[in-house]
Order: sequence, then structure tokens, then C-alpha cells
Amino acid sequence: GISYGFVFYRPRPATMEAIRKRIAEQPKAFLKLIRDTEKATGIPVTADLYKRPKEAPIPELAPFYAWKGNISCVRNEEVSPALFGPALGERACTLIEQLIPLYDYFNRFKTT
Repeated sequence: GISYGFVFYRPRPATMEAIRKRIAEQPKAFLKLIRDTEKATGIPVTADLYKRPKEAPIPELAPFYAWKGNISCVRNEEVSPALFGPALGERACTLIEQLIPLYDYFNRFKTT
């Protein structure tokens, strides 16, 4: 099969803290970003979770305060004839274009 999409791989704890701070400062914008991304792609935005989540400032943010890292929105396709042809490139391109706002949001927090 094949997997393609967005993964914010292993962000540092300080990076995740900065993300939580930004989410708390602008919760409506963040929640809209997540809703819009999931609606456009048909794929949930997920992440690895803390066993004991951080305390969220408002209940709507609780699921995102549980995020530990590896934030992702990835399409997985099983092996089938659909993998072998130009349509795969078109599907991947469409998904990547739909993920640009999510990428742009999290890219602001990337540290080396």
C-alpha cells in the first residue's frame, strides 16, 4: 500500500508547549482549521497522545491538549490497481493542496 499526507514528526516538548499556547490564544481559528482540514480531506487530524493530558483552558481544546506529537493527517491506500497509474499522483496532489493551511500553521513552530 501507500501512505501520503502531513506528519509533524516528533516535535520537541517546547514546540508542543508553544503550539498549546497559540491554540489557547486563538482557539476559534485553530478549531476552524482542524474542522476545515478534516472536511476537505475526509481524514481526521490525529496525534500521539499523553497518558495524562495537559489541562486545557476550555473544554473544546481538551482533545488537542492531549497531543504529544506526531500530528498527522494521512491517507492510506491498500494495494489495488488504483495505485498503478497517473490517478495516484492526482489524488496525492489534491490532498497535499488541501493540507497546505495545516502545514503552514504547524510550520511556524518547527524548530531545528
